[in-house]
Amino acid sequence: MRYTRFEFKNINSINRKRTLTKFLLILPFIIALGFMLSKLFILPNILERNPQDEKVKYVYQYMESRSFYLVQMGAFASSDNAKAYAETLRNNNIPAYVDNSGKYSFVLSYAGADRKTAEDKLKYYKSNGYICLIKQIDIIPYNLQGENALDDRYILLSRLVNEAGSFIDCCSSSFDSFEQEKIDYSVLTKNIKKLYMNVNECLNEYVNLKNVQVPEEEYEGWRELDRIMNDIIDIDNDSDLYVKFNEKLIQAIYGYLRLAEMIKP
Repeated sequence: MRYTRFEFKNINSINRKRTLTKFLLILPFIIALGFMLSKLFILPNILERNPQDEKVKYVYQYMESRSFYLVQMGAFASSDNAKAYAETLRNNNIPAYVDNSGKYSFVLSYAGADRKTAEDKLKYYKSNGYICLIKQIDIIPYNLQGENALDDRYILLSRLVNEAGSFIDCCSSSFDSFEQEKIDYSVLTKNIKKLYMNVNECLNEYVNLKNVQVPEEEYEGWRELDRIMNDIIDIDNDSDLYVKFNEKLIQAIYGYLRLAEMIKP
C-alpha cells in the first residue's frame, strides 16, 4: 500500500524570517546614515550653543517682606564716640556693629528674626547694667507688576532677593539654635553653606545675564553682600565666634536692606 506524504509550510514564519533578514541587511546603512547626520548637523548645533542665549528658566517670584530685631546699645552724635563704645563692648564679649548711615551713629548688638530671642538678649544686657532697646528693621522689597515682572533681569533679581533673605533667616535661626546647644557647629555651618550655594548660583546668573547692564551701585552692593556671606561661613569656632557672627549678621541685614531699597522699575 502506498502513502502520500503532505508537508505544510508555515507561511507566517517564513515571512517573518525574510523580514528580519532584510532588516539586518539594511541596519548597518541606517546606523551609518544616523552617524553622518549627527556629525554634520546635530553635534555642531549643540557645541555652538551659548548657554546665555537660552531664555531665563525662572518666573518672577513675589519678593517676601522680612522683619529683623536688633538690640541697640547706644546712639551717638559722634562716630568716633560710637566706635570707642563699640570697642568697649567687644572687650566684654558683646557684639558691636556701628551703623553710620544716618544722622546719628548707632551701636547695635544682637540681630535676629525672632523677637522673643531679641527680648531675652535685651533683658540679659539690662541685667548687666547696660541701657539698651530693641530696634525693628522692616525690609519690604518693591514688587514689580506688568511687563517689568516679565523682564529677565527682574525675574532673576526677584529670585536673588528671596534667596539672600532665606540665607539671612537661616543664619539667624541656626545661630540661635547653636547658642541654645540644640545643634553643634558642624550643623550650623552645613545649614548656612547649603543656602549660600543657592545665593551664589543666582548671583552669578544675574550679573552675567546677557544684554543686561546691572547698575554699578547695585552690582557693588550684591558683591559686598556676597563677601559678607563668605565671611560668615569662614568664621572659626573660637572664643570670638559669638561676637564675629552677630556683627557680620547685622552687617548682612543692613546690606540686604540697602539692596531691597534699590529695586524699582
